[in-house]
Amino acid sequence: MSGYADAVQRCQARTVLDAVALDPAFFAQSVLGWTPWSRQREILRSAREHRRTLVMSGHGVGKTRTLASLICETMVTEPDCRIVCMASTYRQVHDALWGEVQKLYRDARLPLGGRMGETDWTLGDGSRASIVAVDDPTALQGIHSRRVLVIVDEAEGVDPRMWGAIDSLLSSGGSSLVVAFNPVTPSGYLFDAHLNPQRWNVIKVSCLEHPNVAQGEEIITGAVTREWVEEVRAREGEDSPFWASRVCGQFPAAGSDSLVSVAELEATENVA
Repeated sequence: MSGYADAVQRCQARTVLDAVALDPAFFAQSVLGWTPWSRQREILRSAREHRRTLVMSGHGVGKTRTLASLICETMVTEPDCRIVCMASTYRQVHDALWGEVQKLYRDARLPLGGRMGETDWTLGDGSRASIVAVDDPTALQGIHSRRVLVIVDEAEGVDPRMWGAIDSLLSSGGSSLVVAFNPVTPSGYLFDAHLNPQRWNVIKVSCLEHPNVAQGEEIITGAVTREWVEEVRAREGEDSPFWASRVCGQFPAAGSDSLVSVAELEATENVA
């Protein structure tokens, strides 16, 4: 046995698990060495408390970093877990999401243990995280474990055929799904999901509330800036679909071929 994951196993993970339960930012800060802002903490907590989490976000708010941190936390604190990582394209899941997992693994304050590869990460306790094909539902067959966590980043472009296969992975009691995306198209699976709060915990993350934008300085390096938001405001206007999706993390008011606005549909859902 070696590495931090094995040390956690030896003490039955009580200290870390108890701390994580009390503070969703604990693992990110104490082990991985980064500090989540309020919406990132909300996502981390939701992944533990809800079976399905839907993250609708503006541009550059740190959703991929949050998902990568969640993957690391789950691998270390959940013995015999299985984590499935997906995105809209193989390049996105490999270069962006998995690349962020590799970076957090490499830069962690404590060794996370196991074997980190180009497409998967395995630990001696049976835990495994891996990226899978984004356009082949059969790639999700045969994935079972006591704890299955499914992560879908940049979900707007996911092949519609995949959603049924993704949902089938939640058959075990301890399984959960986290889907993150920029809400561009007011129709389809993700649009329907955001209108169903009984099934999904919906988290909307606006660029306007990000610390960099709210405080007007680059507090979090590489994230969205107030300058970019003001450029979009001037170029597109606050009534534009681009502003709604890429800045506010909301579906545009109506699609180009839509007869009913999103606001009207949401009002109908609330009445029902």
